[in-house]
Amino acid sequence: MIERIGEAPPRTLARIAGILYLLDILTSLLGDSLAGRTRVVPGNAAATAASIIAHQPLLRLGVAANLFATACYAAVTVLFYALFKVVNKSLAWLVMVTSLAALAIWTSGTLAELAATLILPGGHTSGPRAGQQALMLLEWNAHAFNLGLAVFGADCLLIGYLIVKSTFQPRVLGTLMMLGGIGLLTYPSPLLATDLYPYNTAPALVAETSLMLWLLVKGVNVQQKEQRARTPR
Repeated sequence: MIERIGEAPPRTLARIAGILYLLDILTSLLGDSLAGRTRVVPGNAAATAASIIAHQPLLRLGVAANLFATACYAAVTVLFYALFKVVNKSLAWLVMVTSLAALAIWTSGTLAELAATLILPGGHTSGPRAGQQALMLLEWNAHAFNLGLAVFGADCLLIGYLIVKSTFQPRVLGTLMMLGGIGLLTYPSPLLATDLYPYNTAPALVAETSLMLWLLVKGVNVQQKEQRARTPR
């Protein structure tokens, strides 16, 4: 199926990727905003459970938005493979695997958020054990978010390298993506990432936004891509 997708016109693939990328960015921002209203109080299961119950509808909407964003970026990942396999097929495959791994980690955290709402039904807690379980689930979501960012940082480095080598996308976009990836690689250490914030995330935000806009407006340089496809690798 992926190979058949790659047979579509390059500019069409790029534009579709840009649209899905935009949907991913918008819905993930919405999802994080809605889910972020729930307050996690470390070491205080009762307060965390009360916050989950108070914001349960918003938290579930946030989960839905984030799952939709994940689906959008999974499609972008496949389209990126179709676009950049002419540069280096093995590396493009690694980019796809790395991206899907990051999405899987984030999805596990998002589903943990949903599970936290399901064990606290009816507007009241089901006892201290349920509250403790809900706290653990939200804490895992926080860990999964950081771990996913680190893996996605590696993905940004790889896709940035492919863009630089591609000749049919501006090299500055690839350089920005690599810089963004370096910043995200600080997230295995939450303390370091917190100290460097927002300087460690700003390059990735600029890079992703720039790449998304370029895909939407310009797509790809079709002539350069066709020439690259004819060049022995």
